[in-house]
Amino acid sequence: MIYTLRPGPFLKPASWRLGDGALVETRNGREKVWPLRDLRVLRIANGANRYVPDEKVARLSFPKGATTFSSHSFQGLARYADQSAQFGAFVRALCAEGKAFAPEARFEAGAVRGEGLLAGAMAILAGGTLLVLFGAMTAGAIGLGAEIAARLAFVLSLMFAVSPWL
Repeated sequence: MIYTLRPGPFLKPASWRLGDGALVETRNGREKVWPLRDLRVLRIANGANRYVPDEKVARLSFPKGATTFSSHSFQGLARYADQSAQFGAFVRALCAEGKAFAPEARFEAGAVRGEGLLAGAMAILAGGTLLVLFGAMTAGAIGLGAEIAARLAFVLSLMFAVSPWL
């Protein structure tokens, strides 16, 4: 069974082929073989593409990496072709083969969320702001430190402003 899609505007079509206990990924003429006996997690989630609200994404995690593919293929400027029927059939076959070759693997359904990444970046930025302010105070350049810390705090406030929409 083969599943093919074009991931994005500047990317060539990619395909995933299932057979012989392996998933073979072909991108840009290169093949990568993922043995299904090494499968750790197969997660089906809602995509994060704002142009395709009903997009589904499959992410397969292996010890030496991961592969991801979605239910929609890029067609043109903000146009995506719905391949949900083929995607669903391919994922069902992949789950059946995955259960047969890797019974210890986890099969999950969830959402792709960006809060963890944003929260981590905000924490690092807040810590950096405090360190700059503290370093400037100990060096006797409180005016310069306050100016730099204010700019960092402004970026932090912008990050807080967009967090409700994620």
